[in-house]
Amino acid sequence: MDRRDFIKIGATLAALFGLSKPSIASHLEKKIITNTKTEFINASFNLKSEVGIQLSAIPSTCQLCDSYCGIIGYVDSSGKLVKIEGNPLSPNNKGTLCSKGQAGLEIAYNPDRITQPLKRIGKRGEGKWKTISWDEAMDLIINGFQRNDKNITGLKTIKDTLPDSFMIHYGKGSDPFLLNKFVSAFGTKSVYGSNCQTATHLKDVSNSKFILIFGSNPLETNLALSQRLIKAVSSGVKLVTFDPRFSNTASRSTEWIPIRPGTDSAVMLAMAHVI
Repeated sequence: MDRRDFIKIGATLAALFGLSKPSIASHLEKKIITNTKTEFINASFNLKSEVGIQLSAIPSTCQLCDSYCGIIGYVDSSGKLVKIEGNPLSPNNKGTLCSKGQAGLEIAYNPDRITQPLKRIGKRGEGKWKTISWDEAMDLIINGFQRNDKNITGLKTIKDTLPDSFMIHYGKGSDPFLLNKFVSAFGTKSVYGSNCQTATHLKDVSNSKFILIFGSNPLETNLALSQRLIKAVSSGVKLVTFDPRFSNTASRSTEWIPIRPGTDSAVMLAMAHVI
């Protein structure tokens, strides 16, 4: 075990069990894997302490944003998830994980999390809600309802010009690939729509010569991209950030353009006109 692994394990266990110092001697088992998908998914990371606390690790992927960072979830003997860390073998985030990803435990165990559909019964902003069943919620969403003598139309009223068509509406836009697989399994490849994503790839950052950033602050919100941006700038890539605020990304950029709020599109159209 090298010094880096020892410090990492000590800090993790201290955080988990409220220790003032890393007094639990632990052992980290790492399985050396190749680039094959199966071995990456089944990689073994187990923590074991000499006081008998066994934590099994399950490699997975964080779904809290579109970065899809590789993570390791540590589970105790009762099956409870007690810790989430970045997966050091992930080629995406390389072991790093933001505070949102580490707070993923709250989704599973926070006592104030929403576990059932809620229907507003008061005025907007009053915070008055009542619990309803999933069937009732789906009925309201599909067929609509009345509020203050006004008809609120549901998804059922949405019409398409194609015969025998159907629509899938979902709130989280980071699972388009699963949606496409479902539709293909249903028996059709006629899928169209927008998932509001851009045609970019993280690997392109290191191969770029000039990078423009609009409406984004990756050094605070995207660890996978921020690592590559910092490395690119260090190697001579010119990075220009358009942002009204002097963000962390702007501070590490070659140039910061403090545009007025809401004028991103106008600036891009002006640049396109000149080009």
